[in-house]
Amino acid sequence: MKRVAGLLFLVFLSLPSFARVISYAPYTNRVADPSFQDRTSRHFVLIETTPAQYWWNGRADLVLYDSKGDEEPRVISPPLVSTRITHAALYEPDGAVPVILAISYPEALVSEGGTEWKTIPNLKWNTVVDNFDFDTGGAFTHGLFAPITIGNDKWPFVVTLQSKGVWAISRGGEAKQIFAVGGRVIGRNAAGDRFLIQAGTALWSASPEGEAVRVATLPTVGFYAGWLTSDGTAYVIHRSNTQRFLFKSTPTLDLQLLGGAHLGAAPAFGSTIPALRYFAVPTHDYQGAWIIERAPGMPTTLFRHTSARGLETMWSDVSAPEVEALIAGRSGETLLVQVHRSREGVELSAPFIDPALAVWRVGQPAPKVYEELYLNENWNKGFVAVDPDRIESGQSFVFNSGYILVEPTPSRVSAPIGGGGDVIQEWGVVRASFKQRLVLPGVARLNGAFASFWATDVTIYNPLAEKQDVEVRFIPMGEASHVAASLTLEPREIRAVPDVLKTLFALDSGGGTLHLLPAIGVNAVARTYTRKGAGTYGFGMQAIDAFSSIGPRFAVSFSGAFPGDNFRTNILLTDTSGRGAEAKLLARGRYGSGTTGTTTATLSAPAQGTMQLNAIHGDVGLRALEGGALLVEPTRGSAIATIVAIDNRTNDPTYFPPDIPGTMPRAIPVIGHLDGANGAKFRSDLFLYNPSPSSRSIDLQARMWDNGQRVSTRYYLSGYESVAIKDVLKELFGRQGVAHLRYSSWSAESGEPIRVTSRTYTVTENGGTFGCLVPPLNSFQIGTFGDRLEILGISAGPGFRTNIGLVDLWENSQRNPTVRLRIIDNTGKTLDVMTVQIPARGGMQINDIFTARGLTPPPAAMLIVEVVDGQQIAAYATLTDNVTNDSIYLGSNLGAQPEAN
Repeated sequence: MKRVAGLLFLVFLSLPSFARVISYAPYTNRVADPSFQDRTSRHFVLIETTPAQYWWNGRADLVLYDSKGDEEPRVISPPLVSTRITHAALYEPDGAVPVILAISYPEALVSEGGTEWKTIPNLKWNTVVDNFDFDTGGAFTHGLFAPITIGNDKWPFVVTLQSKGVWAISRGGEAKQIFAVGGRVIGRNAAGDRFLIQAGTALWSASPEGEAVRVATLPTVGFYAGWLTSDGTAYVIHRSNTQRFLFKSTPTLDLQLLGGAHLGAAPAFGSTIPALRYFAVPTHDYQGAWIIERAPGMPTTLFRHTSARGLETMWSDVSAPEVEALIAGRSGETLLVQVHRSREGVELSAPFIDPALAVWRVGQPAPKVYEELYLNENWNKGFVAVDPDRIESGQSFVFNSGYILVEPTPSRVSAPIGGGGDVIQEWGVVRASFKQRLVLPGVARLNGAFASFWATDVTIYNPLAEKQDVEVRFIPMGEASHVAASLTLEPREIRAVPDVLKTLFALDSGGGTLHLLPAIGVNAVARTYTRKGAGTYGFGMQAIDAFSSIGPRFAVSFSGAFPGDNFRTNILLTDTSGRGAEAKLLARGRYGSGTTGTTTATLSAPAQGTMQLNAIHGDVGLRALEGGALLVEPTRGSAIATIVAIDNRTNDPTYFPPDIPGTMPRAIPVIGHLDGANGAKFRSDLFLYNPSPSSRSIDLQARMWDNGQRVSTRYYLSGYESVAIKDVLKELFGRQGVAHLRYSSWSAESGEPIRVTSRTYTVTENGGTFGCLVPPLNSFQIGTFGDRLEILGISAGPGFRTNIGLVDLWENSQRNPTVRLRIIDNTGKTLDVMTVQIPARGGMQINDIFTARGLTPPPAAMLIVEVVDGQQIAAYATLTDNVTNDSIYLGSNLGAQPEAN
């Protein structure tokens, strides 16, 4: 395995760089504030709080995490603390046990490893002097203006207290004052044994082991941060509401101005758009400064300043990226560049703002592309754990979107490799990687119930203008070892691999999981099906990034897990941690019945493998054929959980991914009650689950496709209740035809919104169904003007019809949005282009698009929807078997736009 990884790494470096939209997985579903610490530390601490809206008042958990993923998270809250922990810090030299500081009011405590806590008596009844600013980078979390500074082995922490001055804290809990009241720690040297102290207009260098030395006189009282070089020279940042300046101390106690920028109007507190036109961070050795300067209509310029070489221009980028943070690698050869991207075309007041990332190597031109971390950031976002020297090779990183909870709104993104449709929470502290590893759980070539034989076809798209190698690994069900095959995809090729286990691995029978390891990145979908006479039925699944998995502090729900009468439900658990995973299974029934039987059902998966549990009603304590929801809570490792619900009358399976939380309005693009081609009678069921112990309401709104008319209702659920609303458009809204559904649900008490998903199907003569999942959209699946939405897997031969759905979700639309549709064949050639107008606030469907356009369906194809004019456009496709009328749902993903050179 190591040899393969090494070869892939060499291929990765040899190919041109391409940006992509990065999938990610939240560590927790709670609002969290990371500890103050070195960003390269293995462990980190989160202060996690519920309820989400009132993080500053609520009781908090202190949780220790392992960024490598080899250890389970541990709640390490000091047992005697009666009030909320306000600050946490961590010190961890390489290979050593982490030392953790926890500060509440009135107590300060320290612990090695988070097991036993020692109270620091002479620091009781005091508060930390906060000096927060935007995190512009540097070696430590929260940026240069952080109120707690990390020290050394003997004195790991230095903190400013409101009425006690500056104190150093030892790993054993000793506290020593190093500067009197009125002083404030604002920086350190590379070794962490001397600290920069501001006292009014005087700047001092102080140490727990010696006397303070005056370094410089500051121009005025204000907010300062800085660092010390090895010879005691200080770099000092002065920040006011509208200005930032960088100074350097001199032997005469004067300050030399190195640069600065006027920011214009003062940014509002909590602003999500920091006006960072000028900022600086230390070089890797603290002997100089990296400096960013930018202004509207001007290039963005990176400088380096050292005493030996003065001010040097490293690059100037006329595309003017909004660089907002820099983090230097320990090698001195790399610099992680974080840029800010705000999104246009949003409906709600809070824009979706996300960071994009690139690694720059000293001596190279400015980065041409940035990996898009499509995460809804707040003003206090920043990296928690990252190694700029290793991030390009695929080492995972941890990023915090900020602890003020604002749910995302649809917006704009641009990157050549799409992704993110598998993300189920778009905020919080998350883990991700530049290296893509896609997973397809539940691929098959085996016999099933009712004389079925299941096979899986896979479609893989190479979005690059270069050839790309993809390693494909198959891990049989319940096993940890794998067999491997390799594919070489031509530029822009869409490769259809029918019956993948037979085609790639020569297997006559088997089932398990596929892992796709591309050199750069691909998009992939699968269809698992069985034959019924001349027709087929089955389900579709988008490949899931391993970094969209769940862990012990992030449980997921499946509101449609148990659709009701005449369904059986299977669950698959796929390990992504590499050391095996385990999860608890908890069923929720109607009327808040919750677990009607056992509460101890568990499922374990081997390392990198998958375990399947069939017909789980009895395992989770539900009565046979009883409807309900399922909660999956990992207890070990990280995993992808997959639910397949099967209609016993037709044997048709429906794949359900985890529910998406929705504190802001979300949308299901289509629900319907109508008759279709070949005798189809399409209906939609809606599944609701209340994860809160108290009664809750959800606002539901159906907007008809044809005329934009809106029908609204409010639905109430008791605590933990799960509800299936059959034929929802007719039975709940009293309408027939086609509509899209918007919903919103929020609780000030718990912050837990009601979970929602849906299934659309056709009804057979015996009451059975053939159908597919139609899930709520996340923000990766909605486009605004200038965006491209990609739908992969839209052709499966002449026995199928492909329908395209286009929906205008913007509530304030006053005119019909316009989109351009491109049909791309398996070679990357454009088969057809058409321009379409969508009814304002409504939707439309283009039926049997290949026949309608006079096209012969290729072996594989992709549809690209280019939003020419519109604010919130959703697109999807359904692939329907003409004999059985069974459909699979093909969702769209943002992406597929090359970066500007």
